[in-house]
Amino acid sequence: MTKKKIILVVGSHSEKQGEKHRNKCQFVAEQLADRDVHLLTGGGPGVMAKVSKYFFDRPNRRGLCLGVLPCATDKQGVVQRNTTKEGYPNEWVEIPIQTHLPGSDPKGDESRNHINALTASVVIGLPGGKGTLAEMELAIRYGKKCVALVDKVDDITGLGDSDFRKSIEVVGKQRLIDFLDEVAPKK
Repeated sequence: MTKKKIILVVGSHSEKQGEKHRNKCQFVAEQLADRDVHLLTGGGPGVMAKVSKYFFDRPNRRGLCLGVLPCATDKQGVVQRNTTKEGYPNEWVEIPIQTHLPGSDPKGDESRNHINALTASVVIGLPGGKGTLAEMELAIRYGKKCVALVDKVDDITGLGDSDFRKSIEVVGKQRLIDFLDEVAPKK
């Protein structure tokens, strides 16, 4: 029995960015839902929520929607390890994985991004900020393949200047389909 692949999709937590990039989110989600894979995100709002929604809503999808969640911090910045950060998980996460990690430094030891990167078979980046880039860079460090479905390199903050830029392929829709056919073919 072969295990399902887990595809990590990373992108902005901003609701505004989620709406702005809705079409990309829907395209990625539908491509994944039609394959025998699970979707993994950070479980929050914005791009993560849009991808999760479209994946969850896809008729006859074949996988589950997972989210690795940060813990909360209070108003004074004290970590609340037993409390999930507000806005997490989004309503489409079927398997929420609560962590004790607040993740203020997206590549630091207390970031859940390590768990996301290590769990994923491959990573698809959508427009986002430094956290999006951090997850992709961690995934490369851990030997995972990464692609970015963006219109321009600057759609992911810092990607153009990243030491890992040569390892992150910027793709269009057809190349993303080809990439997915290589790593998780439709059956």
